[in-house]
Amino acid sequence: MKILGRTTRKINGKWHARVRYEDDNGKKGELLRRAEGKSDAENLKAKLVTELLEKGPTQLIAGKVTFRQLVQHAKDYIYVPAVFDEHGTRIKGVKSVSPAHYALDVLLKFYGDKDIRKIDANHLRDYKEARLTGSNKLSKVKLATVNRELSKLRRLFNVAVGKGWLVSSPFTKEVSKELIQEGDETPSAISIRELTDDEAQRVMTALNTPERRHTLPLFIAALDTGARKSSLVDYLKWKDIKLMRRSLYSPRTRARTETSNAGRCR
Repeated sequence: MKILGRTTRKINGKWHARVRYEDDNGKKGELLRRAEGKSDAENLKAKLVTELLEKGPTQLIAGKVTFRQLVQHAKDYIYVPAVFDEHGTRIKGVKSVSPAHYALDVLLKFYGDKDIRKIDANHLRDYKEARLTGSNKLSKVKLATVNRELSKLRRLFNVAVGKGWLVSSPFTKEVSKELIQEGDETPSAISIRELTDDEAQRVMTALNTPERRHTLPLFIAALDTGARKSSLVDYLKWKDIKLMRRSLYSPRTRARTETSNAGRCR
């Protein structure tokens, strides 16, 4: 966004604030607002510039923010690739961008260009029902998936409130408790059970074929370190692997992991 000019002028005897701009796509436009007087026009001019830079021209022109715009803002500034400092602490962004964007796209498919001010608790309930039943052109998924998507939706509305695009979020404490069952996202004991030595050997035997052999090192690394797939596939670098020490250090996991067995993953 680039501000091309800012002026105050009289039109038909009334003072107005005028701001000309150019958006990121090179499209030029202007905002013209009527003021109570000359001094008010000066203040209004400064306010228009600030809001234009913060919110973009679409909201100021239409007087609303659509759900599509809110999603795009989240993709551009919130759900972006994670940035870490030299100590491995995440500064901004998320570790897994693609799953987050997929969830946002599903939400967008349901709400589209709806004015976010018109989305209330009933619309949130409608989304949950549609996702669980596979209606309204949405695929049917499990409750845990819906909980994660609703959690992202709640965060979007909190951002909108923080930006001043909404007075309040439809996710009140009562609505959040009703719609998002965080306990349902806890994995079962079976899904997090550690493989026995016999089971691990059977998996490695099944992977040790010409078609699957390329996945064998990844399985061994996951088995020995307990690291997440994204940590091994997206973030692991050669500098993190110490072959002489037979150790691996993964700074991108929630819990930093180092194990002497990781040296088997070559």
